[in-house]
Amino acid sequence: MRTTIITIGKKAAVRIRQHLAFFVLISTLLVGFGLSIWLNIGALVTDQSTKQPDHYSELFFDNPTNLPKLLANTENNVPFTITNVTGTWQSYTYRVTLSENNGAQTSYERSLALANGEASKQLAAVTPTSPRSAKTLTIDLLNTEQQIQFRSYP
Repeated sequence: MRTTIITIGKKAAVRIRQHLAFFVLISTLLVGFGLSIWLNIGALVTDQSTKQPDHYSELFFDNPTNLPKLLANTENNVPFTITNVTGTWQSYTYRVTLSENNGAQTSYERSLALANGEASKQLAAVTPTSPRSAKTLTIDLLNTEQQIQFRSYP
């Protein structure tokens, strides 16, 4: 068997090494980029397939910019809403409290049940005892530890 040896010049050898280094660099970058994409897609698929929706309840005044500036000494009805986004039926108990600066305080509780995705508009009906005292109306959603309130000045 006969062996053939090919000799190349120094310039050609340097050029081959440069091309080989470039090829290795590009190959490494492509493999790294492909691996990065594969891992990110895998993480996205895992997040989307295992992520559960948030479960929460909402308590808010229907029109907070239109709350009464002064609570008259007659019955005042302040609308608010409770929304159920817990994923199941939920029973709620809320407490309405009217506190006056003269020390008077009145409160009452009501209960309701809401299906998931359902909202219920309620009225906080309060009658102050003193016309000349500042008042705070507080609504507590007892089983969620949520609270909303506003203050009225004479």
